Formats: sequence, structure tokens, C-alpha cells
Amino acid sequence: MQQEALEETEETRDMWEWQMEQQQVLTTQEHDLLEKQSIMSPVSVQCPYGLTRSNSNNRSSSACLLGELSRNASARRSQSPFSYQDDHDRVGVGISPSPGDARARSSTAVTESPLSELCQQLNDPEFVSAALLLFESTLVRCRSEINIFCRVYMQQMVLSGYSLVKTLMDMEPDTVFFRKVHASYALESRICSVLFRCFENDSFDDSGLMQILDQEARAIARLQDFFRLKGLDPEEALAMHSPTYDGAFHQFCANKSEEIAAMFSWTMVYRNAGERDRFMEAFLRAAKWVWMLHRLANSMNPPMQIIRVGRGMEIHPMYVEAVAIPAPSSSCPKCSSPKVEFMIMPGFIASKTVFKAKVYQHYTCKSAKDQLDPLGSLRR
Repeated sequence: MQQEALEETEETRDMWEWQMEQQQVLTTQEHDLLEKQSIMSPVSVQCPYGLTRSNSNNRSSSACLLGELSRNASARRSQSPFSYQDDHDRVGVGISPSPGDARARSSTAVTESPLSELCQQLNDPEFVSAALLLFESTLVRCRSEINIFCRVYMQQMVLSGYSLVKTLMDMEPDTVFFRKVHASYALESRICSVLFRCFENDSFDDSGLMQILDQEARAIARLQDFFRLKGLDPEEALAMHSPTYDGAFHQFCANKSEEIAAMFSWTMVYRNAGERDRFMEAFLRAAKWVWMLHRLANSMNPPMQIIRVGRGMEIHPMYVEAVAIPAPSSSCPKCSSPKVEFMIMPGFIASKTVFKAKVYQHYTCKSAKDQLDPLGSLRR
């Protein structure tokens, strides 16, 4: 009994080390995107100030957010108009206005551009190229926040008395994991399946409603949604009776939190309000970046397509990336080609650009012995 407790402690410690390694990988990817941005040649992209809406009195409009970021960028006009550093040293965006737009902003009201002019700006090849880089950085940040939420979730599981590795492995009873720490991907997979469900719907819910029928007007509105939420903490967007309140985002968070709670049979125990607040903060930050990714995906014209793959499908290197690849000598002798064990996070397609889906690769088929002793075949 004491030996089992010691092994469980070691497994949990290995899991935390593994999680920190994964977070470092994502941080490095984000840094690489910053480097990529810094060496990009400057492009001229006009700010679509007509994105502003007239039905909000106090709420910060997209034009206001863009204007604030543009002021920060005015001192470095030689750089690309897309800047990936925001107030939290995270991924952001700033768009430099043209002189004509600057003159228009000097008046007390922003003059809306014709829809055709806005659409022309949004479909400009240089603007689209910069927008795709923004989407890529947002995708990396999104996965980073989901990774943090999964780690907080696992920490709360341990505090609630669960055997971490065993509980995670029970989520995928037919899977043989190459390493025990890879069982954390099972939790990430389930969390992502909830957060990205209905992503292909404009409404991002089960109704499947297309809330704005005109495709070009819808793209403009979704870009505005992205910029509005980008400058807010999730709590600000959820504060009812506040000028920053976002009812659609509130409903999204409520739906997803209920789905996650219903998906697992575990009983989470919070010893104090601090633990509960930490859990909810991690969830809301993950939900915010998934929501923003959805808004940005639907600001493309046409909208991005989502890539989902299932168990047993062959791994197509153009559309799918395995997070952990066993050595050829360790591959399953019964399978002729690499196959998907389960999807971790979906991918996306925009025009000719592919953001690959993340999957856990099939390692080996489970033997009768493994079914009796599921931990026996694992490697450290």
C-alpha cells in the first residue's frame, strides 16, 4: 500500500513536470511568431473604421479599440501594422489608419465607409496575409490557455482525492499510451471537444442559426466582436449592467461550463473560495480565447473550415500533426500506417492555408494482458 502511494506521488510529480514542458513549448511557439512578425516587411492595410456600430452608447466600439492600438503604433510606423504585443505581453493587433481615416476621426462622429469599401479592405491580399498570422498567434494562445485550464483541472482532481494518472487513463480505456504522462492528452481532448463543439456554426451553439445572412456584413461584424473582447478581461465581458457586457459570450461560457461539468462523473472539492476562483478564472480565460478564435475564423470571407478527425483515420501530414510520435521500432505491428488514436484539438483551413489538427497517434493495439493490467505496458 505504501509502495503504491509512493508510485502515485512520483507519477503526479512527473505529470506536473510534463505539463510545464508543454507550456514552455507553447511559449516558445508564441515567441517564434513574435520573431516572425518582427522580420515581416511592412504592409499597408487601411483600418476599416466603418466597423463601428451606432447602437452602443458607452461600450467601447471596434473603432475605439483599433484607434487606441493605432496610437500605440504611431511611434513605430515603419513596422507592420499588425503588432502582437498587448497590455498583458500577449498576442494583440494594431492597424494603422490612412491619412483619410485620420481626418475622418477628427470629427465627433466616425463616418462609416460604404460596405463595398470595407469588404475590399478586408479582402486585400496583404490584409488577409496579416490576418492569417494573427489567427495563427491566436490559435497558439488559445491552446496555451486550454493547457493551463487542464493543468488547473488536474490539480483540483488531486486536491479532491483522485489518483491522477489512473483517472485520466480510465477516460481512454482502449488506448495504450506511449508514456504515462501522455494520459493528460485525454483530458485536453475532452475539454477541447466541448469548447469547440458547434464551432462551424455562426451562432456557436446548437441552434445553428446564421445570425447575419449577408456574408460580407457577417465577416465585418465578427472582426468587430474579436477586437471588442480582445481588450477585456473575461470578467468585464460577463459583468451584467456594465457597458462592456457581452450577452452572447456570457451564454457561451454558461453553456460550456455546464457541458464540462456534465461530461465527467468526478466530484470536485474546493477547500476554499480561492481554489474555486482559480478554477473559474482558468476556465474563463480558455473560453475567451476559443470565442475569439471563432470570431476571427468567421471574419474571413469565406469563413474558415474546421478540421476534425476520428479514431482509426490515417494521419495525413498535410492536415494532421501527432503530438507524440513513437519510434518506428515501437509502432504497432498490426497497423500498416500511422493512425489517429484520438483527436486533441481540431485544425482549420483558410483559403490555401492549413492549421493542422493535433492528435494522439496510435501506439499499439491493446493485448488481452494489457486489458487486465493497463499500466503494465507503459513506459516512463
